[in-house]
Amino acid sequence: VTPNDYPNSAGTAAKSVTVSKYPTPVISITGPESAIEGETKQYAVTHDAVVPVTITWDVNGTAYEGATIEVPFPATGSYNVAVTVYPTAYPDSSATSTKNVTVTTYPVPTVSITGPATAVEGETKHYAVTHDAVIPVTIAWSADGNTYTGTEVDIPFATPGDKTVAVTVTPDAYPASVGTSSLAVTVTQYPAPTITLNGSATANEGDTKHYTVTHDAVE
Repeated sequence: VTPNDYPNSAGTAAKSVTVSKYPTPVISITGPESAIEGETKQYAVTHDAVVPVTITWDVNGTAYEGATIEVPFPATGSYNVAVTVYPTAYPDSSATSTKNVTVTTYPVPTVSITGPATAVEGETKHYAVTHDAVIPVTIAWSADGNTYTGTEVDIPFATPGDKTVAVTVTPDAYPASVGTSSLAVTVTQYPAPTITLNGSATANEGDTKHYTVTHDAVE
C-alpha cells in the first residue's frame, strides 16, 4: 500500500493461501446383495454433497444414471454394482462405491404328496400335492402308466402290484427348477369272496335238489 503523497513509504504484506480440491462426497449404496435370475432389483445412492452432482452407475459394463436405478439380472453369476458421484462443477472430486450381488437360480420347490399308500385292484384313490413355490407353476402327475394334471387328482389302479405315484412341480418362469415327489402304493388283488353252499349233501337217483350260495363279495 503506497500513500499517494509519499511514494517511498510503501507498506507490504503477504499471506500464503493453500487451495485444496473440492471435498469428495461421502456416498453409500442401498439395495440387495442377492437376486434370482430374471429378477429386477432397485439400488439407490445417498451422498452428503451440498452442490449439484452427477451420478453414474456401472453394472458389469452396463451404464445407468440417476440417484435410484432398476437393475435386471438375466442370468446367474456375480454382478458388481458400482456408482460414482461427483460435484458437477468439480469432476475431479469423485467418490465411488460398489456392491457385489450374487444371482442364483430360482429355488427348487419343496414338494409333497398326500394320499393313501395302499389300494385294491380296481379302486380309484385321491391324491393332492403341496409345494412352497410363490409363483405360477405347472403340475404333472404320472401313475401306473397314465399322466394327470392339477393340484388334486383321482388315480385308478386297474391291476395289483407295487405302483409309484409321482408328481413334478415346475415354476413356469424357471423351468430348470423342477421339484419332484413320489409315493409308493401297494395295490393288492381283489379279495376272493368267502362263499357257503347250502343244500342237501345226499340225493336218490332221480331226485331234484335245491342249492343256494351265499357270499361276502361287495359289487
